[in-house]
Amino acid sequence: MRTWAIWVAASIVGMAQFGCGSSDSGGGGNATCSAFTACGGVIDGTWTISGVCPEGDVAQAMFVESGLPAACADLYQSANVSASGTDTYAGGTETPNVTIVTNAKVHMTAACVSAQAGGSTVLLSQPICDLLGTQLVPTDTTGISTTTATCKLAGAACDCDLVNTAHITQPGTYTTAGNILTDTTDPQKPTTQEYCVSGTTLRVRDTRVGGPVAMQFTAHK
Repeated sequence: MRTWAIWVAASIVGMAQFGCGSSDSGGGGNATCSAFTACGGVIDGTWTISGVCPEGDVAQAMFVESGLPAACADLYQSANVSASGTDTYAGGTETPNVTIVTNAKVHMTAACVSAQAGGSTVLLSQPICDLLGTQLVPTDTTGISTTTATCKLAGAACDCDLVNTAHITQPGTYTTAGNILTDTTDPQKPTTQEYCVSGTTLRVRDTRVGGPVAMQFTAHK
């Protein structure tokens, strides 16, 4: 879960570079997370992914992350992140086979687009919406994920649906100590997550989404 959690954050933050944020339980987003208590435990084994949920106001976090002007404050409408597949931990090696899908809705007003155009007045039309849709797709140099964007003129705004799909299979390395799971794949940049194994349930909390927002992941044996 350590390895593919990075891609959940990447899909959300990456799409926030122009136009795709994420919301919490409102507007079709993921359900609000339950309270998390890190407890550590033996993580070795194969786990089947069963849930992903965000903590906090992800839409606001993504707006801050994007650096967009105030006229775009309502750009991020909703997003839903889902994950499926398995993750295996064995003797310090993690082997994921996980698919992550992020569905997001974006509402671009003429005021928002004009503010990004340096204050020049932009009149929205379907061709403009089509062009903006291409700008919503983040660049992926890894070959791991694909993003599609469909934008339609809706009144005086462009409403866009985005879908980012990533399939994670790259193995990594890890260590555990107490209730901390540490990614040691890149020894120059180790990262940590809190985790808890309780019976046949594994829960991991990752804080790499941005700002005060964290993501929780649940898996079962």
